[in-house]
Amino acid sequence: METWEEVAFTAELGNNSQVPILSLTMEFPIWASKRWAFLLNVARSQNSQMRAVAGIVQSWGWRRVAVIYEEVTLTTAGIFPHLIDALRKINSEVEILLPIPSFPSDNSLIESLEKLKRSQCRVFIVHTSLHLASSIFMEAKNLGMVDKGFVWIATTRITNQIESLNSSMISSMQGLIGIKSYFSHMGKSYQEFHSRFRTLFSKLYPNESNLEPGIFALQAYDGAWALAQAMYGTTNRKVEENLKNHVPIISKSGKWLLDRILQSSFKGLTGDFSFVDGYLVPVNIFRLINVVGKSYRELGFWSEGLGFSKDITKGSNYNKSMIIMGNVFWPGGPRSAPMGWKVPSNPIPLKIGVPANSTFREFVNVVDNGSGNEPQVHGFSMDVFNAVRELLPYDMPCEFIPVKGSYDSLIETV
Repeated sequence: METWEEVAFTAELGNNSQVPILSLTMEFPIWASKRWAFLLNVARSQNSQMRAVAGIVQSWGWRRVAVIYEEVTLTTAGIFPHLIDALRKINSEVEILLPIPSFPSDNSLIESLEKLKRSQCRVFIVHTSLHLASSIFMEAKNLGMVDKGFVWIATTRITNQIESLNSSMISSMQGLIGIKSYFSHMGKSYQEFHSRFRTLFSKLYPNESNLEPGIFALQAYDGAWALAQAMYGTTNRKVEENLKNHVPIISKSGKWLLDRILQSSFKGLTGDFSFVDGYLVPVNIFRLINVVGKSYRELGFWSEGLGFSKDITKGSNYNKSMIIMGNVFWPGGPRSAPMGWKVPSNPIPLKIGVPANSTFREFVNVVDNGSGNEPQVHGFSMDVFNAVRELLPYDMPCEFIPVKGSYDSLIETV
């Protein structure tokens, strides 16, 4: 079970009959295990990816982001506290929350995206199902929103299945930065599973070109192995022998089986498989990808507590900024990072109060030209201020307003 609707319905049945229910949903609310004691989530929490998102935002100095999410269940909203907290720690914030239904009409989707386009924010974080994301990006491309100046960041809900998208869908995502679940391709267990999976999958689906097992297949396998260990034995050899001979350790009750699963401790295909306080240990490493051309390229990794890196081998260099990973292909093709916000076409001048009767005229000197003309402001402080304005990547018009009186009155006026 991957969707929360399926989980909630089955969990109620499992709770009534006292049979453990294993869930594969990556968005698992904290209250769920308290409501349904026999419900276990064998998919690892992806909430820490929000700190990776914040790391991306911090790397390029963006201060405001917009979040596009699927308006389907309360579990989707569970990411917001993690994202908001992570952004707050880097002095950034969520400016816009844009809910979109799972199956929006073309008109409603276009209206929502046009509203987003009219805003100044240009950093969009997409947290939806793959189906909805495909519709969003196709319409966004038609509206000119997958172009220079825009930033698109996708969470694991989308990127974990990106291999299943066709070329037209991929073309609408050019420049997207995606966070993808990490699992090691090394090790004997994975290699054996990989070989068996490809062989069986090709027989069942001969017309399917992508034979690679994704994170969902690996999680399901780890969950099945934990159940097998709980029923048949505690070691790999014992499990294999009892499975072969169909000799289960007869469960005394559903509670007994539940406790056995919670005691699981083994090296799974997705990492260490063990439970802490009823929850599977979360992931602390994610892959970062960049959609380019007909597919995507690997940028590197983000590790909890360490930051970004090109690889995760022993002796790898880590940095808080993803700039360490090298060039990013942005929407529209530029190599330089977007500003993250739109410069207003008719900006309102910034009003700046200056002391009209400064004691130190070398720093600030107001010259009144009379006849109602705008006074001229000179001095060292003004020269520094104007020099900094010229270095900004955008125009910042301002109006200097002389204020007579003490510095206290100047501050009060401001």
